[in-house]
Amino acid sequence: AVPLEHAFARRKRVGVEELRGQPLILREEGSGTRRSVDASLAVAGLDLPREDVALVLGSTQSVLRAVEQGLGLGFVSARAAAAWEGRSLACVGLDGVDLGRDLYLAYLPQRVGDPLVAHFLEFARQRLAD
Repeated sequence: AVPLEHAFARRKRVGVEELRGQPLILREEGSGTRRSVDASLAVAGLDLPREDVALVLGSTQSVLRAVEQGLGLGFVSARAAAAWEGRSLACVGLDGVDLGRDLYLAYLPQRVGDPLVAHFLEFARQRLAD
């Protein structure tokens, strides 16, 4: 996620090397987003310029707010940023890095007959398919 006024906002993708010198906003160590970003970069043989980390924050919403305020470039899921995209920030991908992440839906199979559980499962599956 980048602020709308940032030069990257008009691009679909940027290279990791272009992040050098940019203030970065990351989630805290151990968060799913942070682990996913670090692992995806490692698979591509890359890493973030740690000297450029400006903020480490404890929630996706705080990262989005910091980006919105122009404090730096943040890593959040596309799903989380979708509601903000175009209004107060832009989403940009990283060249050569698959930042996709697997999501799992866990439930007790014996509860599928419960109308509330069945309705929720259908809702969750539709949202994940979008």
